[in-house]
Amino acid sequence: MNFQDIVFLDFETTSVSPFRCQPIQLAAIVIDGRKLEIREDSVFNSYIRPIFDEDECKNLDLDPMVPEITTLTGITVETLQEAPSVQAVWEQFAQYVNKFNAKKSKWGAPIKAGMNIWRYDIHIINRLCGGHSQYKSEVTKWLHGSGQITSNIVIKEPYGFGNWDNDRKESTLFYPRDTLDLMEILWLWTENNPEIKSLSMDKIRDWLGVSTEGSHNAVKDVRDGAEILVRLLNLHRKFAPKVKFANSFKGDNKSG
Repeated sequence: MNFQDIVFLDFETTSVSPFRCQPIQLAAIVIDGRKLEIREDSVFNSYIRPIFDEDECKNLDLDPMVPEITTLTGITVETLQEAPSVQAVWEQFAQYVNKFNAKKSKWGAPIKAGMNIWRYDIHIINRLCGGHSQYKSEVTKWLHGSGQITSNIVIKEPYGFGNWDNDRKESTLFYPRDTLDLMEILWLWTENNPEIKSLSMDKIRDWLGVSTEGSHNAVKDVRDGAEILVRLLNLHRKFAPKVKFANSFKGDNKSG
């Protein structure tokens, strides 16, 4: 039985690479894990000021802002120039997440969720928490192991704001066992459905009859994603008790 709340989150970024992009917007909304209802007073949203200087981005191995991103998201350079820094936003977000941590420990922390979160958002979270240089300690270890570096060499690090388990190389901000990826859950429900040609969020909106107006803004994306996730999780709760799982493999002869 799940008692953890679920934080459905989404980043808008300067590029499509989860290992080099800079976040320019972060939004989230919370699902009550027991009731499977959206907490209407739980929206988090902030634009984030990226590094605009292309030379600095190159030195830090970050992708700069490109005009296509403004076209896609509707987020203007002027808006981002006035936005708070990535560290300030991430610290605010950590406080926001901790409000839904009932036990104030990793085992009471909310479950992270998102659309394609395994392939994209988790890598950004880990960079923000543990360091951009793909888990900084691993890069440092590799450089020291090469015999070509001494201890006085410092890696310039734009991220790495804490809430980080250095042994496991993962964020400690969320419940450590579970992650809900809406794309994977949608695949389970649709893998044999010929109507589904793509699991992109816009295609899923079209299929379900959800408006695409304002899409690719993180607030719209988390609201739509959370509402779809709630419906699918409620379907699981409705149908799972009707399936006989106990002893369902008993007596199966797999050897012959």
